[in-house]
Amino acid sequence: PPGEASASPRPVTVAIVGRGRLGRALAQALSASPGYDVLGPLGRGADPLDAGVVLLCVPDQEIVSAARAVAPGPLVGHCSGTTGLDALHGHEAFSLHPLMTVTGPGVDFSGAGAAVAGSTPRALETARGLARELGMTPVEIADPDRAAYHAAASIASNFLVTLEAAAERLAAQVGLDRRLLAPLIRASVDNW
Repeated sequence: PPGEASASPRPVTVAIVGRGRLGRALAQALSASPGYDVLGPLGRGADPLDAGVVLLCVPDQEIVSAARAVAPGPLVGHCSGTTGLDALHGHEAFSLHPLMTVTGPGVDFSGAGAAVAGSTPRALETARGLARELGMTPVEIADPDRAAYHAAASIASNFLVTLEAAAERLAAQVGLDRRLLAPLIRASVDNW
């Protein structure tokens, strides 16, 4: 009725399964959001009965078994860059892969990309909503394209580190400290 305060939407309960760097970082970041109640991070094999969304932050080879431990009902997602939604068989499924290096709790996800997918429109919107809530830009990546997506991310990150390690070794041979290479590296990345 007019004049009465409208009820605020209830927060979505998200269970984070996986106590590694990504699980801890996502649990901490989502806990700061008024739109989400976070359970966890929980250990592998957990079946969070009260969650509307379960996000598996486990190694790729553990996704199938972690998904099997979750009773049917909640939306179930994983954070793998290469694994398709078929690993979450039996669940309304989504994926959310932050396109960044996560070193532990306290990570700022703002500005990063996030590969998302969903087995239903609701699951896809859940992945997009989580990404946006964390300040990331969601980009839908279809299962057949995940290998190319992950290869691009690996090349962009891992090859850069390998090249800089080689430059550091050469610089050391002539007495040049690696910190003096840092402005050159930053300018090159900015110019790219």
